[in-house]
Amino acid sequence: MNEVPHKCLQFDRFTLDPARAALRFDNQEIFPRPKAFHVLCHLAGNAGRLVGKEELFAAVWPEVEVTDDSLVQCIRELRLLLGDKEHRLIKTVMRRGYLLDADVRMATPSAPPVAPNTTPVERPAAPAAPSYARSRHFTPAPLPSSALNRLFSEDDARRVADIAHSKQLPLPRVEIDTPDEDVPLAVRRFVGIWASTKGFVGTNRQFMFIGTHVEKEGLAGGYTVRGPPAPNSYIQNPAEAVTFTAFIARNELTFSNPRGSYRVWFVGRNSLVFHQTYVSGYVTMVALEPVWTLLDAERAAGKRRPR
Repeated sequence: MNEVPHKCLQFDRFTLDPARAALRFDNQEIFPRPKAFHVLCHLAGNAGRLVGKEELFAAVWPEVEVTDDSLVQCIRELRLLLGDKEHRLIKTVMRRGYLLDADVRMATPSAPPVAPNTTPVERPAAPAAPSYARSRHFTPAPLPSSALNRLFSEDDARRVADIAHSKQLPLPRVEIDTPDEDVPLAVRRFVGIWASTKGFVGTNRQFMFIGTHVEKEGLAGGYTVRGPPAPNSYIQNPAEAVTFTAFIARNELTFSNPRGSYRVWFVGRNSLVFHQTYVSGYVTMVALEPVWTLLDAERAAGKRRPR
């Protein structure tokens, strides 16, 4: 099979939707980089069979000279997205290729999920926008202490949840990973939780950025969390938490999805700027202050020297 399939493919708890270039699971929809998505589709279309590296190069990078690093980076990204840290789904056959070890079945395309932690379709602002005033019925999901990172305590979880509740931010249930020791500081520092004080420029819509995991190659993932729209918000979508998969290079985290492209960088010691460019060209940004960061927690625990 040398082309991306047109039918949806289901395996394990995941659904591949080629028409949207999306991966769906647990009522979430995320958008891998095109090459990584193509690699996963090819592996899924040949599930249970060893797919050689040369075959993947021909299918994903036809008539283009690439190194093994390009394929390795795609596999790392896919394992991150699939939560396949133990290489249970995507197996490496040394010096030969890769194998998707799962039962794959065809599925009829369905409407993308619409839930607090998905990316709904953009729509123009409505004349009668929802009020920014807090609803008495708003109850964000609690953020549990992380089973993966002991430095994120119950007190930290409660503090984050209190801040989210005050800003009407629908917290997802997340686990904050503990990066390997060889992950550099420039990458490691993006693990944490940051929240806005004033909100997005011009609208004051509240926002939280959650970095849950990073790898030494610069792969990163987490959530962006938005509160209810203000009357003059560019997009009148409801409060939501959206997963992201990003890359960190030159002290900047970047990613994209069907809404647009995003850049995140540090200002000062620990504050962030989140910059979004919509597909229409409209630009917005928000300043974020740290609520909990991995580096500060490691310093407090005596695990890392101050910079």
